[in-house]
Amino acid sequence: MINKYRRKMIFASTLISFSGVTFGKGLPFYPLKTKVNPNQEFSEVYAVWISVMGEEPAAYLMKKGIHDLDNKRLLKEMSVKDFESGATLSVNGFVLSYTEAAAAACIGSAYINSGPFGSRLV
Repeated sequence: MINKYRRKMIFASTLISFSGVTFGKGLPFYPLKTKVNPNQEFSEVYAVWISVMGEEPAAYLMKKGIHDLDNKRLLKEMSVKDFESGATLSVNGFVLSYTEAAAAACIGSAYINSGPFGSRLV
């Protein structure tokens, strides 16, 4: 069974991380049975993205005309189109559209490369 609340949290986090809005402000609370480390989750999405797609997620999004992760309307439209066309990626049992996965992978990439002198943290 897919934990829909966890999926919503992951997608909402990808949108909020770049919008300057504090996490949890104005969002419903979805209790999780296990503690989730968002940085680790995003890093895992990035690793799967690179192994499957073979290109940086930001480059993929830019090819699709998405230049700003704050554009929630465009992200949602592209995500729906991805699902309709079967453009999906499975990460730890969760099925994400290419657009959702690329947005989350961008965050994972930023986290991985945020160490001192851009060193990888994972």
